[in-house]
Parts: sequence; C-alpha cells; structure tokens
Amino acid sequence: MMAEKTSGLFTVAHKEFFDHITSRKFILIFSIFLVIAIIGMIGGIAQYQKDLKTYTDQRSATSSSIVTGYMSDRPSVMTVFATIATYLSFLGAILGIAMGFDLVTKEKESKSLKILLSHPIYRDEVINGKALGGIAALFLALAIILSLSLATLLIYGIVPDGGELVLIAV
Repeated sequence: MMAEKTSGLFTVAHKEFFDHITSRKFILIFSIFLVIAIIGMIGGIAQYQKDLKTYTDQRSATSSSIVTGYMSDRPSVMTVFATIATYLSFLGAILGIAMGFDLVTKEKESKSLKILLSHPIYRDEVINGKALGGIAALFLALAIILSLSLATLLIYGIVPDGGELVLIAV
C-alpha cells in the first residue's frame, strides 16, 4: 500500500527531473552557477595563495629566530569554498526561485494539467513530485560544479584533507 502512494510522487519527480535537465532554462542556470563558481574559484584561490604565503613567511621567520609569538594556523581550503558560497548565497536563492516558479503554471499553459490531475494521483503528490524533481536537478548542477571546483583545486596543487572534504560536501 505504501509503495502505491509513493510511486506517483517518484514518477512525477522523475519526469520533472528529466524535463528540467533537458530544458534551456536549466542550461542557463547551470551556466550561471558555473560562472559564479569560476569567479569564486579565482578569488578564493588568490586569497588561499596569499594566506599560504603569509603562513610560510611567518613559519620561516619563527624557525630562523629565537623570537616566539603568535603563529597563525595553516590556511584552509575552505577559504576557496567560502568565497564560492558567498557568491552563491547572493544568487543561488534567486536561481532556485527561477527554476521553480513555473512548476504548476507550465502544466496549465501546456494544457496538460487536466490530464495529469485526471490520473489516480493525489494533487499534493504532483506538487511535491515537481518540487522534488526541481531540487534534484539543482542538486545535480551543484554536484557537477563541486566536482569541477575540486578538480580545479587539484590542478593548482591544493589538496584538501579528509575533514575539509567532509565540510565541502556539507
């Protein structure tokens, strides 16, 4: 009985997910995410390199003299992703709204809403399935951007440790 109830939800979510990832709007939003990530990576890697240079200068000055004092921590890779997160926080919510603002109106305008609602599926499953499909499409875009960002870090020779990888994933 429970499988019957959730099958409609996941069917709508599956259809909506593939509708989203094959639409021009998704390609546009993905491109905007990519531009935001590139700008954030440029700024974040520059800041990380600057922090790393300061850290190595402090470390060499401390090791070559007897003077002891405040020693800053080794810079974290999270500096790069904090810069990306700052840019995404400004535009991410707007892009999410742009992706989901026409969840139901698209069906109404294409005259498929009556057909959709005539099937034995609850209306809340239709709405929740559409939202779930949109969220999954945005998650796919962010996962691809995250993978490209990590690959860029590795190309620049910046290797995050295990704890930083967990924080990046979160």
